[in-house]
Amino acid sequence: MEKPAPENQDEVKKEEIKRGDIVEATVKRIAPFGAFVKLPDGRKGLVHISQIDDSYVTKIQQHLKVGDSVTAKVVAISEDGKIDLSIKLAKRQLSAQKRKPKQTSKPPKRSSGFKFTPFEEEFKKNLDITLKS
Repeated sequence: MEKPAPENQDEVKKEEIKRGDIVEATVKRIAPFGAFVKLPDGRKGLVHISQIDDSYVTKIQQHLKVGDSVTAKVVAISEDGKIDLSIKLAKRQLSAQKRKPKQTSKPPKRSSGFKFTPFEEEFKKNLDITLKS
């Protein structure tokens, strides 16, 4: 028998968020140790003070304020449903993706950059002659 579709769309979204995902979240509350955020599916998560920026953060209010929209990476989801997030890891991952060159269908032909000296050219010609004989 088929499992009925969930009536509440949030149930589907909860299953979709997993460790390693990049998500948009809204800052709901700031505490001395981090920022509590609301995820798109309605769940809450925490961005620890050490995961806000690559620089040393002493006051979270210098980096975030309530109502800010942030992009964060899901670092961990505990068994009791607590979600740990990292803004700095999301920034690193997104900037690394932007730096990757786009792959073309054929790589451009490049010379090896290796050039023979006149002596080596002559030696190669003589070597080819002796090998053919």
